[in-house]
Amino acid sequence: MAAMRSYGKPIVCCAAGGPYTHEQARRLEELGVPVYPIPERAVAAAYALVAYGRIRRELG
Repeated sequence: MAAMRSYGKPIVCCAAGGPYTHEQARRLEELGVPVYPIPERAVAAAYALVAYGRIRRELG
């Protein structure tokens, strides 16, 4: 989490798995990291962040 804050870049996580994975996903969510149950949703979220960044740069 320190690396995420120092770089100022968002993190998107995919956590598909059993009880251990769900517990780790819950801990990440408590830290403000979005966690998605399937890779497709994580990729869609990451793409939306990229698109948002492009729009912000264009509007200056």
